[in-house]
Amino acid sequence: MKNLRLIINWTAILTLFYFTPTHAIDTVYHGNPNNLLRSAIVNCDCYVSETVNENCMVNYDKKLNHSFVLISGIEKCLGNNPHYFYEIQYNKKPYYVEIAHLTTKDSTFEKIDQMSDSEKQDFKKMSIMVSEALYNKDATELKKMLNKGAKAGLSIIDWEVTDESEYTQGTGFSIRVLNSSSKVIKYVWINVSATNRVGDKIVTKGSSIITVKGMGPMNPGSVYTLSKEYAWFTDLVERANIVSIKVQYMDGSIKNIAKPKDVIIPKNYMELLFDSN
Repeated sequence: MKNLRLIINWTAILTLFYFTPTHAIDTVYHGNPNNLLRSAIVNCDCYVSETVNENCMVNYDKKLNHSFVLISGIEKCLGNNPHYFYEIQYNKKPYYVEIAHLTTKDSTFEKIDQMSDSEKQDFKKMSIMVSEALYNKDATELKKMLNKGAKAGLSIIDWEVTDESEYTQGTGFSIRVLNSSSKVIKYVWINVSATNRVGDKIVTKGSSIITVKGMGPMNPGSVYTLSKEYAWFTDLVERANIVSIKVQYMDGSIKNIAKPKDVIIPKNYMELLFDSN
């Protein structure tokens, strides 16, 4: 248990995790060199399981898509159909994933397998501790973002442009918004511009701005998709940008969002957002 008694510099650990690329992080605290804290990336859009079943297979408990995780152990299933798994920590919960679905250091499985039982326990406890710290940090940041969206009028989850048809010239636009306020939304107007692959603005009907309108009621805490087919009568749209947003509530009050970037929830918070709802 000596490793768990160390004074941990959480700021340094969290900074290391947030600014390190997708490969594993090695030792971030002193102690036995085998007791490594290892991060990894789920390298597919695949399921992880809360348990390994009797057939040496994972259940379909949760789907992760190229998600950042911490490794907390291993599981060797040596039946008629032998499989090897990593135990991972994700959003304060343990899961099992096949080793082929995880990108990490090549020697990680062997190093954990060679640990003594007490070292494995220390390794797991440290992974859980750091996982909880990361989760709490993310939850705090997400709460700040939602509060900012509530004050502004709403939060933006994501948006995309779509090719309407292979037979016609036309591009559509779709956006998902979260009513992070405490009031019911009546109408939403979202002003959008688009550019082609060399950065020039797309002009439609004499204007570089198109408006996507959504009608409620949109209840607090709910996600809604607003879309417009053939927003641009061309296939040259490469990128869409949110210019401004106007929100009208059922009580008649109006909010204008002049800086939509301030209310965008980053993609790395999406799973946390929907797990918490």
